[in-house]
Amino acid sequence: MRRVSVLLLTSILLLAWTTDADARRRRRRRKVTKKVKVNKRAAAAIAALTGKYKWGLGPSKVIKLLTANLRKVYLKRIRQARTSPRKQDKLRKELRQKLLKVKKSYFKFTGRRSGWDSSIVDDQFRHRNQESIVVFLEKEQQRFFFFHNGKLYKQFIAFNADHKNYKGLTFPQFLGKLIKAFGAGQPVFKKDLAGQPRLHHVEWIGAKDVRMWAVDKSTIYGNFCIVLFHNGMRQKVLEGRKLNSPRRRRGYDPMIDAVTKPRKETEY
Repeated sequence: MRRVSVLLLTSILLLAWTTDADARRRRRRRKVTKKVKVNKRAAAAIAALTGKYKWGLGPSKVIKLLTANLRKVYLKRIRQARTSPRKQDKLRKELRQKLLKVKKSYFKFTGRRSGWDSSIVDDQFRHRNQESIVVFLEKEQQRFFFFHNGKLYKQFIAFNADHKNYKGLTFPQFLGKLIKAFGAGQPVFKKDLAGQPRLHHVEWIGAKDVRMWAVDKSTIYGNFCIVLFHNGMRQKVLEGRKLNSPRRRRGYDPMIDAVTKPRKETEY
């Protein structure tokens, strides 16, 4: 009889623990799958800004789209200059140079230092994490395409500070222009190197897990910037960076690294 009572009590406790564990798992699942409220106005504007560069495209496909657009623009200008063969030749030469520049802009972040390590996008990538970049320079802006495992997951757009639409503006004024187009965004604060909270970015949530950040880089680079990314793909990139961080590499010396490499305030 005593043995039966012990077995019965054990069964009850086991059932209670299993039920409680199931409840905890359901709560965690609800937290993970909690729907993010989409800003419909922002969703349409973000989709237009993203353009035809769909998330998941490979570098060669993005380059193909960029060069096709360049050809379209220049062929129109060449036709318009049909009365001036000299001007047409000049435009054809410009086109060849720009096409080559786009193709040569593809770069893999394999650990080999380059100009990107001290550039406006130096906080947008990490080495040794299957990340790469394609760059397209326009008159009004610079557009950087970031890939992970050969798939497009982020666009970084730096607006030309000298452009008539942005010249002389402060970052709050730039945000005012964005709010008119996208609606109100969510300000996000993070601690700086001194431990003080400061505005890191303003976020808009679009459809299909796409986000947009407005970032102020005017103090150092003189640019207001927008970051467009697929949030799910970005999370995988960040997970990969943790696994492939320098601290996990053999021979890593944190003191040497701190002296020889500039500290980045945040991780995008």
